[in-house]
Amino acid sequence: KKHPIIRLSAYFAAAIHDFKHPGTNNDYAKKTKHDLALIYNDVAVLENMHVSEAFRLLNKRNCDFLNCFSHLDFRTLRKLVISMVLHTDMERHKGDLMTLTRMVKFKKTTKAEWLDRKDPDAWISEVEVLLNMCVHCADLSGPCRPQHLMRKWTKRILEEFWRQGDLEKDQNLSIGMGNDRSKAKDVPLGQIYFIKCFVRPLWLEWKEVIPEVSVCLECMENNLQFWKAQSKKKAETKKIETTS
Repeated sequence: KKHPIIRLSAYFAAAIHDFKHPGTNNDYAKKTKHDLALIYNDVAVLENMHVSEAFRLLNKRNCDFLNCFSHLDFRTLRKLVISMVLHTDMERHKGDLMTLTRMVKFKKTTKAEWLDRKDPDAWISEVEVLLNMCVHCADLSGPCRPQHLMRKWTKRILEEFWRQGDLEKDQNLSIGMGNDRSKAKDVPLGQIYFIKCFVRPLWLEWKEVIPEVSVCLECMENNLQFWKAQSKKKAETKKIETTS
């Protein structure tokens, strides 16, 4: 019940973080010199578009459900929403994870509580970092879901990547990592790499902030073992085929 504007900003950012997504990524927008890449100068191209288009929608008649907010409350929400959506850009992942790691280490060393800041500016800065990480974790939560859901999400996201790869191939562009449909047999290894290098480090740190996400980490470890088994199975099949 505390801080309803902050809670609403998180819900709103999560809802619109992929608004009007074209099914291709920032790299494709830059390689094709898309208007969005030119508008946003190659910086968080889609993320900037998502949040901009969402707020444009609020300007339409009967769409602004925030019009009852004071100017200060609206500015606070808008600032937080912009920050959360922009921090879903994977180019910020490494820096964001380093920031979170430093914060976790500081809290452990000083035994300070989260959001226990007397200075209002310091408090809202910490809120902003935590909200950014919360939405970023949610954005990378596919491998942290129960296996039947994980497999559905993986299938969908890979098809999106491969469709972009098809476009890149048709337009004689360099094919982005993970976008080559002809390498679909390497999916298990790709998922193992993704979990180990991106998802697991992020969620392990997030668990230090919110211990309740341990259930997500359990799912992630189970899914990692699933992909390892799939990779081993494929390797054994390939060995049999080459020796027969």
